Amino acid sequence: MSNEEVIITSIKSNPRYDDCYYTAINSHSIFMFKAKSGYKLYDKLNYDPEDGSIDTIGAATKEYYEEVLSALSGQIHGMNPDDKNIKKMEKPLKEASNMVVRSLLSGAPMAVRFHMDGDGASGAIALYKAFGAIGNIFGIKRPNVIWSPNKGVGYSPWIYNIDRSYVQSFESIEKPIILLTDFGTTPESEPAIKEFTENVIWLEHHPIYEGFPIENIKLYINPWMYGMDSNVTAGFLTAEFASMIAGERYNNLEGASLISDHSNFADLNDKASNDLATVLDALTVNEFYDNYNRISPAYMIGIIEDKAGFEYVLNKAISELNESLDIGVKRSRKHVLKDGTIVYTMDYKFIDERNYDYMKHGRYTTKLHDRLEELNHGGNVTMVYFSKYISIRVSDSLVERVQLLKVIKELEDEDLICNGGGHNEAASIKVKPEEGSLEKTIEMIISKLDDLPNEGGKHD
Repeated sequence: MSNEEVIITSIKSNPRYDDCYYTAINSHSIFMFKAKSGYKLYDKLNYDPEDGSIDTIGAATKEYYEEVLSALSGQIHGMNPDDKNIKKMEKPLKEASNMVVRSLLSGAPMAVRFHMDGDGASGAIALYKAFGAIGNIFGIKRPNVIWSPNKGVGYSPWIYNIDRSYVQSFESIEKPIILLTDFGTTPESEPAIKEFTENVIWLEHHPIYEGFPIENIKLYINPWMYGMDSNVTAGFLTAEFASMIAGERYNNLEGASLISDHSNFADLNDKASNDLATVLDALTVNEFYDNYNRISPAYMIGIIEDKAGFEYVLNKAISELNESLDIGVKRSRKHVLKDGTIVYTMDYKFIDERNYDYMKHGRYTTKLHDRLEELNHGGNVTMVYFSKYISIRVSDSLVERVQLLKVIKELEDEDLICNGGGHNEAASIKVKPEEGSLEKTIEMIISKLDDLPNEGGKHD
């Protein structure tokens, strides 16, 4: 192979040795190699990929870099969204797609962090596949990207520092990117947001509260900003975004994200997406608690694409789900409000003591709510409590009337709870540490629901 004339576009120092990891590009190829330190961004080199020999021949201009990057980009064929809801967000998504492609091609660092549930995992896997498709075009096996799950709903400063420390370990022509999906629109995230210096792409679907500092975020894309709501899930949005980047469709992942997050757009008759949602729900609960470091899109893809592994996780999850729901139905207490609305409360200790792999508190509340709703033949509110936490679900027919987030805000304003958040359909609360506060909070929630105006008549 003859020498390649290339431009240095990204540098990662190796503190223990006198060498660095470089990314260099020309109009048709991308090269990632280790060599002695001392080369700089925009250095133009003669590089021999076979023996690793390097000769410096000058410095490239920014204009020449743009020509080379444009030629590389021309080999990638993304696609326009075909979903009517995603089309409403097409302009910022295209801007984000362009930023991501430039980063991948030039070797600029990127930290991807996704919410640790079926919805967040669906989007992350789609992104991983899209990045891999681009890597396959140019022979990039390990792009400068890290993938991290996020257990909670906030992007705390210490988590941000982890992502920032990775991207700041590089020098790159393109600005580093932090890409977040399916979490973070909470006051807990504000201290981190105020420190942002990177290009942050944020794909969300949680309601936007008044005062959330969107102005500090390079690209914050949320269906609530475009006349939609959380039924356009973050996983669905991220999978569509992945299609725009790489030109591949991720239909099963989109379907799984909608099912996992109980979207009104979910096709519950789609068995493949249903099974995938169950497996992703199981992996993101069980594996997270067993070994946090194992969770990555690559690990989950390995399970999904292995028939025996997929069937094992699926069957085990279904078995545990059915058994635990039978227990939950028997242990649930029924409260009938003045207008006939039913509120169920259940102590999660009866599930926790059985050490199920699949059933964790929040996920279990959703599944139990669905079962109780089915048995009740109508709408209800379900509260499952454990330790200092209460997980709440509200049936679609009651969402507008209950306004769960408003109830939680009232509890916060009255200093009755530590904090809470989520959606009007599904939320969680952390109660005060004082003895008896859990029972008091449950009673207060039921009282507030009982005092709501009856706008829809009696609920059967």
